[in-house]
Amino acid sequence: MKSKLILLVLLCLSLSTYAQLQKGRMFLGGNVNYYQNTNNSNDSANNPIKNLNEYSNFQLNLNVGYFISDHLALGILGTFQKYTSSYKNEDQNPGYVLNSSNIQNSYSVGIFARYYQMIKESKFGVFAQLNGSYGTGIYENKYTYYNFSTNQSGETIRKTEFNAISFGLSPGVVFFINDHFGIESSLGLFNYTKQNDTYYTQGKKSGTGVNSSLTAKFSISALFLGINYYF
Repeated sequence: MKSKLILLVLLCLSLSTYAQLQKGRMFLGGNVNYYQNTNNSNDSANNPIKNLNEYSNFQLNLNVGYFISDHLALGILGTFQKYTSSYKNEDQNPGYVLNSSNIQNSYSVGIFARYYQMIKESKFGVFAQLNGSYGTGIYENKYTYYNFSTNQSGETIRKTEFNAISFGLSPGVVFFINDHFGIESSLGLFNYTKQNDTYYTQGKKSGTGVNSSLTAKFSISALFLGINYYF
């Protein structure tokens, strides 16, 4: 434990300036995250029930920053996210089909402050970013069913319109490939969000709600990779 503490102190004492981080320079970049999953399953042969689950998530993050002093940059950021999921359940005995689909589109814009430190004369550095943002979006759920034995069917559509403010702090590491390009990775986040919701059922307003959340994730599972261009 003592040896780890000594290494940490030596690391902090060895931090130095790097050309990309000088006052007056800028950077432009971001990252893209995409995930897709499909799960198809069947129950017993005597009473076969087919289940199909599909899920996808796409997120685009963009940022531009300006160094107001060595190591310290201020900037703006933007995010677009599209989430879709669907579920289909088909039971041949007694005979029905259920379908459920979810779609969410959201956008956000904000500002950030980021402080860098390089590790000695290497191309590796660490940073901490503090940001605030405002976002808005729409979430829609559609549920349909059909019963073969009774010929009955129905559809329910629920929609949520939301807007939110968010404040976050995230640490990260950066590796400079050359004088202009740097690959970075955030190592987690500490985030507070307050969200206002308006609910609709079958096209009619059905209620409102306010939600707030506090999130802390500092692990490899919360890792995001991105690339920035410095000029």
